[in-house]
Amino acid sequence: MQQQYQFDQHHHNTGLEDLLTMPQQRGRYEVERHRHPHWLVVTVSLLVLMPALAACGSTASSDMGQLTGVVYTKGGMNAETSPAEAKLTATPTGGDTSKNYTTETASDGSFSLDLPAGTYELTGTLITRIPGGQTTPQEVTISAGQTTSVEVFAIHP
Repeated sequence: MQQQYQFDQHHHNTGLEDLLTMPQQRGRYEVERHRHPHWLVVTVSLLVLMPALAACGSTASSDMGQLTGVVYTKGGMNAETSPAEAKLTATPTGGDTSKNYTTETASDGSFSLDLPAGTYELTGTLITRIPGGQTTPQEVTISAGQTTSVEVFAIHP
């Protein structure tokens, strides 16, 4: 009975900090005491950053449009139009003209290219039919959220 009294008296006379760090109590209470401030910081940080991150993501994708089409060769002895593989380049005609966007067509001459809204000069070099042949340059305008379709031609002599 005397030991129980001393134990209770010891707890009564110690501060809350001593109770939380006593060897028999240390495990669970100490972890909880240190964990709460970190969760608060993380939660507040996420609440502050989420709207900013959401705004960045929606702005970037809403400024994009898509260019699709098919590359053809035209002319030759039989005056036929045939799909051709090519490497295409879209160069902005205004703003940062040093940024080029490139794509290669599929074997059927079709292509698709995601581009920021703006006006571009579309040029190309044939890979098949007339390897090294050039497509006729053309200006294309891309609107945000829209798909622009074009036919690209290389004239066969």
